[in-house]
Amino acid sequence: RVKAYSAATSRLTEILTSFPNFSKMDMVYYYLGDSYYKATLVEQSIPYFTKLITDFPQSKLAKKATARLEEIETKKK
Repeated sequence: RVKAYSAATSRLTEILTSFPNFSKMDMVYYYLGDSYYKATLVEQSIPYFTKLITDFPQSKLAKKATARLEEIETKKK
């Protein structure tokens, strides 16, 4: 399972670096964060969720990213 998320993060990171003007960059940030989160690399997911919320506050995925960050904060306590 972690291997599948590792492949996903590799591909998504490639999109992030190779296509900086990609029209669905909010999705890239969300799925990168989500892949790290689901691979139990929670700390690595935080910057991607944060970037999505900051750069794409109107995105439908911003709400999901906010919920994930709140979930992470709750688990830290």
